[in-house]
Amino acid sequence: PTTHPLLSRRLDEAGGRVRFAGVLDPHSHWVLDQHRLVSGEALLPGTGYLDLLAWALAEYTGAFQGFELRDLRFSAAFKLGPDEQRRLELSLQPLAESAFEVCIESQGAAADDRVEHLRVRVDCAVSAEAPVLLLARPRSAREPRYAHPQLRFGPRWDCLRRFEVGEGEAELELQRTDDASDELHPLHPALFDMAIGAAQGALAPEGVDAARLLPFRYGSLQVFAPLPERVLSRQRARAEGGDLVLDIDLLDASGHRVLALRDFVLKPARALAASAAPIRLKRPAAGNRLLEVGFRQGFSHADALAAIEAVLRQPGPAQIALSRRPVAELIAATRTPQVEDVAGSDAGLPSTPVQRLPGGTPYVAPEGEVQRQLVALWESLLDLSGIGTADDFFALGGHSLLLTRALSRLKRERGLALPVEAAFETPTIAAWSALTPASAAPAGPQLKRVDRSRFRA
Repeated sequence: PTTHPLLSRRLDEAGGRVRFAGVLDPHSHWVLDQHRLVSGEALLPGTGYLDLLAWALAEYTGAFQGFELRDLRFSAAFKLGPDEQRRLELSLQPLAESAFEVCIESQGAAADDRVEHLRVRVDCAVSAEAPVLLLARPRSAREPRYAHPQLRFGPRWDCLRRFEVGEGEAELELQRTDDASDELHPLHPALFDMAIGAAQGALAPEGVDAARLLPFRYGSLQVFAPLPERVLSRQRARAEGGDLVLDIDLLDASGHRVLALRDFVLKPARALAASAAPIRLKRPAAGNRLLEVGFRQGFSHADALAAIEAVLRQPGPAQIALSRRPVAELIAATRTPQVEDVAGSDAGLPSTPVQRLPGGTPYVAPEGEVQRQLVALWESLLDLSGIGTADDFFALGGHSLLLTRALSRLKRERGLALPVEAAFETPTIAAWSALTPASAAPAGPQLKRVDRSRFRA
């Protein structure tokens, strides 16, 4: 057992790998209960993952460690419906001296309902520090309040005390509203969230709705010390197309820098969905044993990079196959069904109904043959039932690769060719059907089978 309210269990494994885990519901902790979508779902903020990461490093090494992350992207959101529970797991895998691979995943009630939220390399030896931000004056004062049309915050997010904005710059002063333990929360999620997020509306590029900006990538994050009770946030912004890119320094009351965030990219996106089915990592189709074994035992991000580097050093041969296991074992595994695979197989199981919460997207029945064909295709790919014409493909758990696959199947099987960019921008059945001509022409010439027997000797 551990003392952390979210990750209450610790498991030490071979090779120095450690896993921390806990079963969570919307009321498990204030970081979930006080950070919710307007639909009522509890949503773990991005800063919550980083706080857990910092705590796990300290728990593993015995003391707080400064660290550096590069090119951090969040794979999927961790959110909980009113009566939902999920198991949250954080694993630390030593890679080299002072370096780890950190992975945060969650598991739902179903065997195949496993989601990866974050995977990143962590270096405890911070490289060259980013230059300190020096802001210009004059700056105008703003009312120290922050609200987001898609989110509802609890009292711990009410920590903004001063807010000044200049030309492409902002300076904020924040103070923690609770006595949360620095040991449990080295990067206090509410304080950290407001310190990097409260000025986004004032700094958003002209013509971009700040409410549609969502975090996309952290270029680099250097953490030198735990966040103190009082924080000064200095921010410099630039626009790259329709994106907002921020450089941020967080300082303590004495002016010492405790954190440096560079190239924090926020991209415009559709409003957060009020109703969505859980995002799942769906295992490969039953019967494809090789893909199933790879899904379960494939290369980690760090291992894959190391393997590619090793291959590039080789003078030959021209073709190289990579496997984490001896080839004979891998072949045997593809031929021998595992008990867990049989239990987790999707074969013969009914699709999951689309979850609809009060105030969310209502069900709109398909009209006409084209919309019915599109619904059938989406339900097949997403393993869902009850999809309506107003439902958003991404909110239902789809992703860009799956959408591309849907367009390819649509063209191959139905003879319908949709413009890719428009399909991504408006991913609903209603919008896709509007992009489709009333009577779609075949995708290509019809081929006829020819009797070749007369040509044989």
